[in-house]
Amino acid sequence: MPLRMFDRYFLSEMQEKTVQVYTINVKIIKDFSPLQRLLPADEIALMRQIRQPKARVRYLYGHALLRIILASCCGTAPRDLEFERGLCGKPSLKTTTSHEGLARLLSFNLSESSDYVCVAVGNSVGPIGVDVEQCDPTIDAEALAGRFFSSAEHRGLMSLKSSKRPAIFTKIWTRKEAVMKCSGRGLSLPSRSFCIWTGCLGHGPSAIDWSAHEGVLEHGSPLLVETIHLRDDTFVSLAWHDTRAKAQFLELNNLNDGVRVFESIL
Repeated sequence: MPLRMFDRYFLSEMQEKTVQVYTINVKIIKDFSPLQRLLPADEIALMRQIRQPKARVRYLYGHALLRIILASCCGTAPRDLEFERGLCGKPSLKTTTSHEGLARLLSFNLSESSDYVCVAVGNSVGPIGVDVEQCDPTIDAEALAGRFFSSAEHRGLMSLKSSKRPAIFTKIWTRKEAVMKCSGRGLSLPSRSFCIWTGCLGHGPSAIDWSAHEGVLEHGSPLLVETIHLRDDTFVSLAWHDTRAKAQFLELNNLNDGVRVFESIL
């Protein structure tokens, strides 16, 4: 069924077989105090334990954004949402609440890096995984690829001009991490056990090659991955299972305004 969401910053309706990926640059927002009241006490306590100021801000914005989107789908207050974790720690909405039906339809994932926070939410698409990374032009892309990439990915990277390798390495890594998160195993899934080189230099969804993987994944194998390139060499990648599902990528400008709009309709 379609899920209705509030209008100003989020699509008014999330259709079935759709994943919406929201990205926000935390540098553009100056006042984060209104967001703290959206988080429950345990998440506030975890946030205050983070020593690095930028990481603490990303945690706040990421978890507030996630709660705003999910709460707008469920028709409840953001801080009232409850989560549970799977065997490998991946969170999901609790199915023992009054929103059990929606909890079974909704899937979500959160990523943060540098100045960016990214939240993906899917309607009736099964598990999803998202990752955002900003390219560091000084990284030793060749050495890291030899350690973490499949042989085909490594060969593909090395076939490019050296000046292009850091950005393409970052793009590949976001794709691989999105797949690992979607699988339900996270970083415990060996990054060399699958290949996402096919379609890496193009646009749109591309298939994942699992021919080198041995064993059974918790949720089955993610089948598709798609990447968008933001400004300042930042990449956002989404992985999902359902080949009928479509991805929509959206960039937000002001989460505080979104919070005020949401609260005005409660």
